Amino acid sequence: MRLLTIAPLLLAVSALGACQQSAAPPAAQAAQRGVTISDARLVMPILSGNPAAAYFTLTNGSGKAIALTGVAVAGGEMAMMHETVEQDGHSSMNMLDSVPVPASGAVAFAPGGKHVMISGLAPELKVGGKTALTITLADGSTINADLAITAQSPASE
Repeated sequence: MRLLTIAPLLLAVSALGACQQSAAPPAAQAAQRGVTISDARLVMPILSGNPAAAYFTLTNGSGKAIALTGVAVAGGEMAMMHETVEQDGHSSMNMLDSVPVPASGAVAFAPGGKHVMISGLAPELKVGGKTALTITLADGSTINADLAITAQSPASE
């Protein structure tokens, strides 16, 4: 008789455990959808104390448009997305809150266009090393990538 009393309780606990199983973590969800980062690099400033710049290509291998809504760089106090624009012979930078990436498309963050500015650089960030880039998508998922730390070439950046 005691088994009949415990059986419903065991069944309820088992069902509750099944309900608590979550889907893959957000970073894994983004990777499973085919969203990837490539060619990621952090270009150190020529003058110490100035911001660095991060460049990469975000590829959306899914069949659904996405939006990049945030960036973080390990060893940087603040990272902001910007875009360099030319207007009336003048160059300026506009801050970007969101960057759309079309389905089965890609967006390049490259010199002279979209880029990430990083300020408050940690002294541990050295040319030849690596640090981590984390991007956040509008759905809350994140993707991590290594940033190769490079020196800036005055003529090319």
